[in-house]
Amino acid sequence: MRQALFSFAPTSAAGLFGYRPAILQQCARAESFHFVPTLTRAVNVLASGEAPLFLQPFLAGGVSIALAKPNRGVRPLCCGDPLRRLVAKCFCAGGSGEISTKFQGKNFGVGCPGGVEAVAHSLRDVLQKHRKSGLALLKIDFKNAFNLLDRNWFVEASSKMFAGLERWTWWCYHQPPLLVYDHSRQFFSQSGVQQGDPLGPLYFCCGLQTLIDQISELCPVYQKWYMDDGGIVGSPELLLKVWEILKTGGEPLGLHLNPAKCEWSWLDPDCSLECPIANVPITPTDKIQMLGVPLGSAEFTDEFVKNDLCSATEGVMSKLVEFEDTQAALYLLRLSFGICRATHFMRTTPLSLWSNQANKFDTQVGHTVFHCLGLKPTPEAYEQASVGTTIGGLGIRRIVDHAKGAFTASWHEAQGVSKESWTNVFLERDCSNTYESQQTASTKTDVLIMSKLKEAAGPRDAQRLSRLDSPHANAWLSARPSSMDGKDTILSPKIFRVAVARLLGQPVFSSSAPCPLCEQNMDLFGDHSLCCKKSGDRITRHNNVRNLVFKLADTGLLAPELEKLGILGPTDKSRRRPGDVSIKHWSLHRGLAIDVAVICPLAASHLHSSEPCESYAKTQKTDRYAPAFEKSDYDFAPVVFETSGAVNKEGESVLKQIIRFASKREGITHTVFAARAWARLSCCVQYSAAQQILNRDYVDLTEVANTLI
Repeated sequence: MRQALFSFAPTSAAGLFGYRPAILQQCARAESFHFVPTLTRAVNVLASGEAPLFLQPFLAGGVSIALAKPNRGVRPLCCGDPLRRLVAKCFCAGGSGEISTKFQGKNFGVGCPGGVEAVAHSLRDVLQKHRKSGLALLKIDFKNAFNLLDRNWFVEASSKMFAGLERWTWWCYHQPPLLVYDHSRQFFSQSGVQQGDPLGPLYFCCGLQTLIDQISELCPVYQKWYMDDGGIVGSPELLLKVWEILKTGGEPLGLHLNPAKCEWSWLDPDCSLECPIANVPITPTDKIQMLGVPLGSAEFTDEFVKNDLCSATEGVMSKLVEFEDTQAALYLLRLSFGICRATHFMRTTPLSLWSNQANKFDTQVGHTVFHCLGLKPTPEAYEQASVGTTIGGLGIRRIVDHAKGAFTASWHEAQGVSKESWTNVFLERDCSNTYESQQTASTKTDVLIMSKLKEAAGPRDAQRLSRLDSPHANAWLSARPSSMDGKDTILSPKIFRVAVARLLGQPVFSSSAPCPLCEQNMDLFGDHSLCCKKSGDRITRHNNVRNLVFKLADTGLLAPELEKLGILGPTDKSRRRPGDVSIKHWSLHRGLAIDVAVICPLAASHLHSSEPCESYAKTQKTDRYAPAFEKSDYDFAPVVFETSGAVNKEGESVLKQIIRFASKREGITHTVFAARAWARLSCCVQYSAAQQILNRDYVDLTEVANTLI
């Protein structure tokens, strides 16, 4: 139940009662001892169908929403009650194995990760093998299938296939639930699978399965379905029988064929025969597409990608450039429709068929990134930006670099999903015969790009690039700019641009000028600003990080103390406070004194060190302070951050334990909480470092005066 509860997105909406899933999540975190067991009992009562029936119209109902379709018409949506969705999610999680087994090879739209890719790759293989045959492809489309499927039928069918669902399904659908539109208009959901129900796709596939089984008895060359979208390949005579099965068998179930949107394609490109089914249009062989995947000629594929990806992306990119919030703009860019759609084409379509559009898309995204940041798009910066964030890039990967790895991974994985074996007829630059996951292939590509940059770089840039390739160093780049857990991850445009400029090795000052505090000449890249001992900037930087470590320890109920006096015992006359954050009870009979430090790995003293944070932690912290703790009740642990974001191994280990305590206390899945905690720490370091640079930003007053005159 807990797993299902925390699978809701933070922005997930409410149902008729007006409370959002986030409220349940907050309650589970704040009072997990009583609330979670009570919620679990409530879920079990609902799942068993024993809840009071007067609640059914409301809990099984929802808030109706109407969205305009891109071309015409309205797309009706519905948001169900969080409790109803929670019960459904529990069924999905608990029965995932059984669901996958029941629909394996029959319907790839439920219980089948990567189903779209399996359907598309399989059909491409069939089209290639039977290209000059007399076979044909029939694509099926039903009129408003989900909303018109007979409710009694899918309730009966799902109960037979999954007996454990029977009582819950009956409780939700035995009478029409209530829908409310625009806070005032009330009506009842009378037919079809109710939208807003996570079990909706499963119910629909159960209702459709009897027709799929009848078609399978005809032994077509190819039959694959993705929920209500089906494709069947066979002889014209066989496809006519398929049409009759769907027409006569589907109408009593509420499934009505829509001939105008169905498609007939001859697998022989030279065949000029008409479609034998009335009102079903002919689609030329070189213009076949399935589930948004172009399977036709290179010209058709190029045009398809242009319309579906590039044209739609232009509007999104232009809006992002206008964003005032640079951090939010870059975050949205990585999650935008265009990037997700590009990944879809990378995994399903050979790059050689749409390489022109891929290059245009990469160029457009690259320009958008640097326009948002206000930085110079130098070749080196553009190369680094195209690398994943884990090793020092901006995570704006280029299609031309990663398409082969993505397509190869998808093609091999889809064979496992469909339990088929296909022939690799693609070019070597499109698909390899050797399987490698997309993540592995992309990591290798990123490492290769960074290696070339390091080889061509000078000593400073080589050190900069090397130190970025450290665990958690770039967590600030992928941090969601949200204030839900504080403002640690929200960086102002000025701060964010300076941080990115330093990451990419770009100047942060327009010209070299004396430091306004110590009067030494400042370099263009801000290294002096991070090392300057004048003013209290370095102390502020240290205190910001120290306070956040204290806050995380306090969240974990570790009772931390700041700058504790007498930690070395009453005999210590120096009044030293070597523990920035002290925890009295860390291990059995031992406390822990954490000494926080932040250093610049590009300073002259660290430039030739392979791991500056490690050497600094040993020579300046452990060697100097650890001996004094041998006879105390505390262990000593240095936590040394670099301004690039890297942290020493001992410090990382300590922070991991603190974060685990905090995640347990908050009741949040550890991986989720840990990712957010490291993002907060990383943002804190970058904020403090960037602020040091901005405090020394040089402005020529003479130029300002001349401009005003």
